[in-house]
Amino acid sequence: MKSGPLPTAPFEDFSEPRADSGLLVSFVLTLAFFVSILVLVLPGGNVGRDLRGFLGREFGWGSYLAPVILGAFTTSAVRGRLDPTYRMPWSQAAGWLLEFWSIVTLFQPLAAGNPDPSTGGGFLGRTTWDFLASAFGGSAATVVALLAATIAFGLLLGVSSQEAVARGS
Repeated sequence: MKSGPLPTAPFEDFSEPRADSGLLVSFVLTLAFFVSILVLVLPGGNVGRDLRGFLGREFGWGSYLAPVILGAFTTSAVRGRLDPTYRMPWSQAAGWLLEFWSIVTLFQPLAAGNPDPSTGGGFLGRTTWDFLASAFGGSAATVVALLAATIAFGLLLGVSSQEAVARGS
C-alpha cells in the first residue's frame, strides 16, 4: 500500500458571485413584485384583504401608487444584480419617495370632510396636510405640496431648476 498525500477535490471559488446567482435573485425579486401586485389587486383572501386595508389606512388613494414605488425599487435592485456597475442614485430614490409623499398629501384636500381614513391620503396624507394647512393655510399648503412634487419630479429625471429653465427658453 502506498502512502502519500490524499487526492483533493477541486476547490470552487465562492468569493465571486456566479452569473446564474444574479439571474436567480432577479427571478425571486420579480416574482415577489408580481405576487404583491396580485395580492393588492385581486379580490378575496385574508392576506390580500388585510394588506389592502393596511395600505388604505396608511396611504388612502395612494395605496394604488404603492406598487409603482415598489416596482421602481425592485427594478433598480434587479438591474443592480444584473449590472454590477449600476447603483440607484440617492437623488432618484429620494425623488420616488418625495413624489409619493407629495401626491398622497395632495389627495387629502380632495376628501375633505370624509371621516373614512382610507380616503384621500390616508394617515400619511392627513397628517402631512393637517400640519401644512395649520402652518400655512390651505392654499399655501397646496402650493407647498405641488412644489415638493415638482422638486421630486426633477430629482427623478436628474434635472436641476437651472437646466429646466434653460431648456424651456
